[in-house]
Amino acid sequence: MIGALLCLSWLVFFSHLARHPDLTKEEVDDAYFARERPRALIGVVLYLAAGLAGVLIHPLVASVIFLLLPAFYALTSHGIDQRPALLHSDADDHDVRSDRSPEGS
Repeated sequence: MIGALLCLSWLVFFSHLARHPDLTKEEVDDAYFARERPRALIGVVLYLAAGLAGVLIHPLVASVIFLLLPAFYALTSHGIDQRPALLHSDADDHDVRSDRSPEGS
């Protein structure tokens, strides 16, 4: 229940800032907080589902969901539509390095 309430507080916070972009710094993208709302909503739903699954099915099911939630948030820390740096391929690194190489000048 505490995890769901925590995620709910983030959902309310993100929703408020999405509706009031004047409260953020100018360099913050106006759509940033609207894009973060689904992550908070997923947390609310999954924490509640884990609690129910633990009571109705088996506590181990809840434990698995509780362990997967931090991994979900870590992997989506740059947004749901962005890959974390851990998952970037070597080809991506090569493209970035080749843009900075003096040979291209």
